[in-house]
Amino acid sequence: MTSPNRRNYYRILHLQPDAPDAVIRTAYRTLMQTLRQHPDLGGDGATASLLNEAYATLSDPDRRAAYDAQLGDPEHASPPPPCPPAAPDRQCPYCLSGIAVQSPGTSHRRCQVCGSPLSPPPGAQQFNEARRAFDRRTLAAPVEYFLRQDSGPRAAMLEDFSPAGARMTLDHHLPQHTVLALKTPLFDALAQVVDCQPAPSRKHWQLRVQFLTLALTAPAGSLVTTHV
Repeated sequence: MTSPNRRNYYRILHLQPDAPDAVIRTAYRTLMQTLRQHPDLGGDGATASLLNEAYATLSDPDRRAAYDAQLGDPEHASPPPPCPPAAPDRQCPYCLSGIAVQSPGTSHRRCQVCGSPLSPPPGAQQFNEARRAFDRRTLAAPVEYFLRQDSGPRAAMLEDFSPAGARMTLDHHLPQHTVLALKTPLFDALAQVVDCQPAPSRKHWQLRVQFLTLALTAPAGSLVTTHV
């Protein structure tokens, strides 16, 4: 007789039981790649095998349904394994996880599940006096943005940027208060939709967002500096 599987795959991947497919994929990639759990990146083979096992089960709808039914049986309930320290004051606005990890070599904190930045936008006092003119800067740059229900990025064009928010052009309407993840050559951010109006051409939409979190990734001096 085989012993019951006492592993909780959701906790192994640091997920909630109702996590959508896109979040499951992101959590797995973050643990294996960003947090270097893959053996090729220096991770432990046994840990990687367990992560693979959890992902193989939760990413397959039929296997996940069977596993969820088993998990609901008290006889097969598993105790939670140790989890990284949570940061309840900085719950990820995107995937709603409360798990944060420090990015190596930086002061930025990122969500351990989806990789989004969790550091708040820098205040005005953090910007070098010589860069005050960039408080809002008109520029054109490609943007990838992610919505919670999506499995991949969508494309947009950045029009201007400030420490508080940005304006973009995209090809469809987004409702007010929608939370999205942004990735650009200049910064990574989580943002909330403030306004979305038809562009003058009527073929696109102009979107204004307020940053909830922000991690500047542009080379020093190319846009702004966060050094006092």
